[in-house]
Amino acid sequence: MNAVAAFGRMLFAIAMVGFGIQHLLLKGNVVGVELTPPWPPSHLVWGYMVGAILIVCGLCVALNRFAIFASLLLAALFLNAVVVLDLPKVMAKIMDLTERTRFFESLSFAAGALIVAGLVAKGSRASGLWRTAQILALIGVWLFALSMIVFGISHFIIPGFIASLIPGWIPWHLILAWVTGVAFVVAAASFLTRILARFAAILLGLMFLSWAVVLHAPRIYAALHNAAEWNSGLVALGMAGCAFALFGSTAIRRGARL
Repeated sequence: MNAVAAFGRMLFAIAMVGFGIQHLLLKGNVVGVELTPPWPPSHLVWGYMVGAILIVCGLCVALNRFAIFASLLLAALFLNAVVVLDLPKVMAKIMDLTERTRFFESLSFAAGALIVAGLVAKGSRASGLWRTAQILALIGVWLFALSMIVFGISHFIIPGFIASLIPGWIPWHLILAWVTGVAFVVAAASFLTRILARFAAILLGLMFLSWAVVLHAPRIYAALHNAAEWNSGLVALGMAGCAFALFGSTAIRRGARL
């Protein structure tokens, strides 16, 4: 595993541990990346259980111990949230950009977990494990690219709101909002066609990481007890991790055969 992909794996793991801590502190009532259903009578138990799973799996990925199993468990957890929790909300409010964004954020993390599984499986070819992991990683690339396209389109729909999130000391807010939308779509096209895909993964990862540092870190520092700010920062950090992990995936290499 190259250094860039390993760095991405670590960022992804940190985000998972962060989401896990949020679930423990907020008893599962996390607004943003929601992984626990609100309707069971044992919601508190579900919240703690999901928090523990996120923390343990994140640590396994970071330490590269049982990382394949941990990554696949994370993928299943996020895919379950996408289908069971997020999809009904999106179908009920098809034009709601907030619900749509949350849906594709969860889908992105499921995709990222599949990509990470492909990375950590590189050293093992026993019993078809390596090949299976690479096929799942390819599915992850497709899902991640789809999410990036949707994020890009959202930037075209609400450029004014996106521009309002950019710190005041940075010029050309509206232009940057449009450029970011284009960057999402171009990166997704690069991943799907495998043309300059690794270069696109690096740039996309740097873009997300810059948001985590420049945009979200100051907002978190200014409101340390605001769970929503922490959630947004962790999303940006986790997305950077997914993109950097994608850099090392065989699924985006031209001519690669799984």
